[in-house]
Amino acid sequence: MKNRSLFRTILCWLLLFSLCSLSPVFPVFATGETFLLSDITYPESILLGSSFGLRGTVTSETNITSITVGVYNSSDEMETGHTATPHVKTYSIKSSDRYVVFGDLIPGTYEYRITATNATETNCVLFSHSFSVYTTLSLTEEVYPNAMVEGASFIIKGTVASQYTLSSVTAGVYNASGTMLTGGTAATTSSTYNLKNLDNKIVFGNLAVGTYFYRVTASDKIMNNYVLLNVQFSITGSFTYSDITPPELLLEGV
Repeated sequence: MKNRSLFRTILCWLLLFSLCSLSPVFPVFATGETFLLSDITYPESILLGSSFGLRGTVTSETNITSITVGVYNSSDEMETGHTATPHVKTYSIKSSDRYVVFGDLIPGTYEYRITATNATETNCVLFSHSFSVYTTLSLTEEVYPNAMVEGASFIIKGTVASQYTLSSVTAGVYNASGTMLTGGTAATTSSTYNLKNLDNKIVFGNLAVGTYFYRVTASDKIMNNYVLLNVQFSITGSFTYSDITPPELLLEGV
C-alpha cells in the first residue's frame, strides 16, 4: 500500500513536470524594449567571392511591419540586401539570406545591419557589425597609361603579390569587346612578380587611334584570373609636319 502511494506521488510529479515542459515559453522584453534578437550569425572576414549563411530570429512585442537585412559600404549605402514586410511578431533572418549576396562584394570593409519597424519603433537598428572582404592577391606600385600619341611606347610597372604562390600573371591591352590586342602571360611559382618582365610583350606603338583598357590579372591556388587592374586609356592621332605652321606664314600681313 505504501509503495502504491509512493508510485502515485511520483507519477503525479512526473505528469506535472511534463505539463510544465509543454507550456509555451514567451519572450521576456526588458523595460523599453520592443524587439529581441536571438541566434544571430554574422561574417567577420570573408574571402572575395565567398558566400555566407545568415541566420537568427527577430521577435517583436507587436507585429513587425518591415525589416531590412543588408550590407552597407563606408558611405552608408546599401551594397546588397532585402526589405521584407512580414506583419508577424517573429521573423527568421534566413528568409532574407538569399537576397544578401556576399559574393558580389569587392575587397574592403563593410557593415552588416538589421533594422526593423513595428508599432512603436521606426527603422530601429537591431544589429550592426563591421566585417571585411579580402583577397589573396594584390598589386602595388603600378604604372599605367592614361593618354598616348599614336606610335608612342610606354613602360609598364608594378608588383603582383600573393599570400600563397602565384601560378600565372597576365598583362595586356584589350578593346571594348574584351579581346586582347597585345600582351602576354607569365607562368611563375613565386609569391611576387615584377610586371616589368612582361613589358616587352605589350607593344603600345602598334595600337591605332581609339580607346582601350590596360588590364592585369593573376591566379594563385585561391583566386583564378582575378582582375587586379583595369584602366581605360586613349590613343590620339600622331603629329605630322603638316600640323606645324611655318614661321614665315605667321609673319604674313604684319
